[in-house]
Amino acid sequence: STRLSAIVAETNHESDNFFAETLLKMMASTTGSSCRGDRSADAAEDMLASMGLSVDGRCRLVDGSGLSRKNYVSAGFFVDFLRRMMQEPSFGTYLQSLPVPGSRGTLEYKFSDESDEFRRRIHIKSGSMNGILCYSGYILPSAPDAGETIVFSLLTNNVTASVWSVSPLVDRIIAALAAGN
Repeated sequence: STRLSAIVAETNHESDNFFAETLLKMMASTTGSSCRGDRSADAAEDMLASMGLSVDGRCRLVDGSGLSRKNYVSAGFFVDFLRRMMQEPSFGTYLQSLPVPGSRGTLEYKFSDESDEFRRRIHIKSGSMNGILCYSGYILPSAPDAGETIVFSLLTNNVTASVWSVSPLVDRIIAALAAGN
């Protein structure tokens, strides 16, 4: 079968909600839990707790796709998760699963005026739906001695304007972070 790392990369690049939901259910199944209802979310919360991450008041998972309006995650939780992932043995594989601007998928046209070197340093997962636009990820330093990896999460919620009208502002924030690193 296809390697899990390839499935995760495809899920992240294309924001494939079916794959995301299936990965959550698979996580529950591999722990011996039922993959029905809240059991999948419980398995994910157990995994996060095993990483030293508390979800209390900072994260609530209802589904794997993120489409349920009952989900909530704070920017602080995303940053803590991303920092913790940097300490995991699988970090290199995880980092490569995240899209970079200019690559296929959800970020294909992002930062098209920037250099390839600039875009290759930005590894982010996007998420959007009506009224919501989110980007969380890493900005690698431009050179080994240029600084440390920036870990960030920018979340907009309940935007009454078109999400796409907010996108250029969020892009400018990400570009400013990358330019300073």
